[in-house]
Amino acid sequence: MLALLRHTVSADRGMRQRLWQRRIGRRLSGLTVGVVGVGRVGRLVIRHLQAFNPVRILANDLITDDQFALQTGCIWTDKETIYREADVITLHVPLTRHTRNMIGPRELEFMKPEAILINTARGGIIDEIALAAALRTRPTFAAAVDVFEQEPYGGELTKLENCLLSCHMASCTRDCRLQMELQAADEVVRYFRGEPFAAPVPESEYLVQSEQ
Repeated sequence: MLALLRHTVSADRGMRQRLWQRRIGRRLSGLTVGVVGVGRVGRLVIRHLQAFNPVRILANDLITDDQFALQTGCIWTDKETIYREADVITLHVPLTRHTRNMIGPRELEFMKPEAILINTARGGIIDEIALAAALRTRPTFAAAVDVFEQEPYGGELTKLENCLLSCHMASCTRDCRLQMELQAADEVVRYFRGEPFAAPVPESEYLVQSEQ
């Protein structure tokens, strides 16, 4: 969000070409942020956003939580309202038959001219061909994509300056990876000891995966 709002990546690229061009950006504070998918990760994103005090946080999920809304000030709404009204849209949904190509030409057309679309969830949620076309024809529109339908990725998005790309590395911090490995090892030990799992996968997750 911050990199695209303040154009820090393009400034870095310019500096390396000996181009001193100061770019006028926008502050996250004062904007409307839309969060599609408010599970464990989406909730953490909303809590992090509290520090920036956006005007509004619009939230969408299959299950609404009024208590969470009271705690954070987020507003539950439908996806189309988020697409139309949010300055920044961030996706945190699983990939299922319901979410595959959830963002296509129609949804992209709804978005503001200077909107920023972020996908750190799963490849396939955004129609990559439609996204590339929107970025190509709308230079003030921007996207940040960490996950792709085919990985490693080398498609058209790599040629577009208004698209920030990373290689499926949202969870790649030292502490996060260490915790993932320790928790996985702990569950293996529990299994062989005949003990209940500390963090079993919810039954709902198996149902979601069966729908793919």
